[in-house]
Amino acid sequence: MSLHSIKAYTLGLFIMFTAVNTQAAQLPPLDFKTLEGNPITLDAYQGEVRLVNFWATWCPPCIREMPALGRLEAAVKGHARVIAINVGDMSDQVEAFVLENFDGAEPEIWLDEPGAAFMTLRLEGLPMTLVLDKEGEVVDKVIGEREWDSESVIEYLKELAAQ
Repeated sequence: MSLHSIKAYTLGLFIMFTAVNTQAAQLPPLDFKTLEGNPITLDAYQGEVRLVNFWATWCPPCIREMPALGRLEAAVKGHARVIAINVGDMSDQVEAFVLENFDGAEPEIWLDEPGAAFMTLRLEGLPMTLVLDKEGEVVDKVIGEREWDSESVIEYLKELAAQ
């Protein structure tokens, strides 16, 4: 087994054992905006598996994991959606961040300018990531930075989508 394979396997186990596995539960309704300013909710993708990452431009771990979220989006296209919801930054700050740090390989980015999700969902820190099944139930919750484009995460999302 190569060193890369060992690292990917170890990371997969790390994610499985450090993820706070929640009992399946529906999220309360929350309103977000796209970068273009259009209103959107998580129900817009009902029937699809969603990995929803909450982040901020001032959060170093959030910034470090963002490229992996973009690669994950590409790897699971057609199986799951990757949505990165910025909590509390103004739209112009987020747009500048995206233009400066990505070349079109970012995940889908939404805005929660008032930061309502932080309070409503009782986010315990940033980054925080929720995995929603096709019915919109939270099946996993991960607090902290991860390497989201690992083979174990890609396979997990694809398997969840196949159920």
